[in-house]
Amino acid sequence: MQKISYINIEDLKIEGIEGDYVFETIREKNNFYENELLNKWKRYLSDSKVVFDVGANLGNHTLFWAKKLNTDVIYSFEPYIPNFERLLHNVQNNLLDNVYPINKAIGKKEGYTCVKEFHEDNYGGTTLNEEIQSEGEIEVITIDSFVKGKKIESVDFIKIDTEGYEVSVLDGAQKTISKYYPDLWIEVNSQTFQEIMNR
Repeated sequence: MQKISYINIEDLKIEGIEGDYVFETIREKNNFYENELLNKWKRYLSDSKVVFDVGANLGNHTLFWAKKLNTDVIYSFEPYIPNFERLLHNVQNNLLDNVYPINKAIGKKEGYTCVKEFHEDNYGGTTLNEEIQSEGEIEVITIDSFVKGKKIESVDFIKIDTEGYEVSVLDGAQKTISKYYPDLWIEVNSQTFQEIMNR
């Protein structure tokens, strides 16, 4: 059974699940998760008006950018319901009216997928099945289809942290990247690093 807890960072109220790695790190350090890294990126993002947070988890990075950057809009994508509920509450509780939480996965084509692996001590480590099907519990869209559907006229920054799904996200964002040249923050591992660099 999930136990929900809260911590205040600066003037933000952050909701998380007790025992979850990201939330417990926030609580232990009494600061944003990856605060040092987020602050290093700030200078590159000072002019970013349209931000995509792909794999937003409970919304740590979204909250930081909403607080510290002069953004017009942040689209935060989180497919896993327990994480999405925290993200949604963190946006609502902090009255962030320029942040749009979206309960969908981002991939290389539209369709559906399901959870492949879940870790009770690290909700952010939840992985999805890479095979896209015609039905399933989690809807998958592409960045390109989202940008076209919303008639978004610029994308300045895309953060991608999708537990091994990063290459698929890039494959579904080729038109957006080619048209708008957004800054990209992509989590890599030893298996995905070379392929992402090749892209």
